[in-house]
Amino acid sequence: MASSIRLSASARRCFLALCLLASSAFAEPPSTDADNERLARARFADATKAFNLSQFEIALTGYREAYELTPLPGFLFNIAQCYRHLGQLATASFYYRRYRTEADLSSADGAVVEKLIAEVEAKQADLERQQRAEAEAARRHELEIARAAAQKAEAEEKGRALLLSSLPPPPQSDSILKKWWFWSGVGVLAGGVVYLMLPAPHARATSLGSVNAR
Repeated sequence: MASSIRLSASARRCFLALCLLASSAFAEPPSTDADNERLARARFADATKAFNLSQFEIALTGYREAYELTPLPGFLFNIAQCYRHLGQLATASFYYRRYRTEADLSSADGAVVEKLIAEVEAKQADLERQQRAEAEAARRHELEIARAAAQKAEAEEKGRALLLSSLPPPPQSDSILKKWWFWSGVGVLAGGVVYLMLPAPHARATSLGSVNAR
């Protein structure tokens, strides 16, 4: 996310002056650090070209590599500028402050840096407030969804209970007419009644007469 902060004319002059200062610092490198100075100069040139083309990721890498090779304070300002354009405002503020501490600034250049620090920190504060507001809105939305789901479940449960209460009672399955033992008893009693209704048996006369045993 590119920052909306724009440098004033004096700030642009300050930035160009820093670039020239960093470039001039390589004019007469000590012989013992000649290789590092040569590499740092090349990284600086490539990074500045990328910065001018709004390729801030590439520019940031080049300035950081140049600073690691030759830690000139001006590189800290360039690094801060890259972070500002990339929207990493808190990190940009850190590098602006490091530059303010390490560099020997004039009052005019110091004022430019102070303004940049104030701008990126105000922008960062606004961004954090917006993020907190969005997080709170998301939390409230989730609570509303959960509350609606709970209310729907409760309403469905009440509806089921009401439906069950309105249904007629089921037929009684324990009627005496459906008991197996009732019909068994009825069968026994019926058998007894039929038996009682049958005519009593009579003595039958035998065709044989009395036999005299004598």
